[in-house]
Amino acid sequence: MRTYHNRTPLKAQSGFTLVELIIVVVLLGILAVTAFQHMKSLEKTATQQMLLGVKNAVDSMVTMVYLKAQLEQVTNGNIDIYGYNIRLYDSYPQPHWNQAFRYLLYTSSAGSYTRANNRCTDYPLCGVGNQRRMPGVGALTSGRVVMIWPRGYRLNERCYMYYHHPENGNPPTTGLIEDGC
Repeated sequence: MRTYHNRTPLKAQSGFTLVELIIVVVLLGILAVTAFQHMKSLEKTATQQMLLGVKNAVDSMVTMVYLKAQLEQVTNGNIDIYGYNIRLYDSYPQPHWNQAFRYLLYTSSAGSYTRANNRCTDYPLCGVGNQRRMPGVGALTSGRVVMIWPRGYRLNERCYMYYHHPENGNPPTTGLIEDGC
């Protein structure tokens, strides 16, 4: 006698195995981390380029103020720029935020300086001047400095541009501190 077993063919399976799903999740994670790092790199580059633009604007404004001061024969005192009295020392703008640089950059003229330990939130650029120390650099040997940093940063995060007036007869210098951007 013969016995028959009821054998039904296995249905074709569809979908992914657990191993395949894990591989896909790991690959997506690697892509996400790579994309995030690339975006952070782009953000850093954009911030550094923006600071370079601010530095170039300050360089141009300082040259313009110096030339106007020479034409008007003003060494120490005030000069009119955009209807604002800009304080001068040795024919260059004093490194003072409220009495020079917020007007020279034509930014945040409605507000005053931002405290050095505060995050810049109210304006695209914040500034503080008349300082004798620079975060990441230390104390100055002469003169004073104004520092300008972008929205979202604190000055002590070392992402700023500076204008240093040595107040000793030498011309001012500008520069960037961007290792914290």
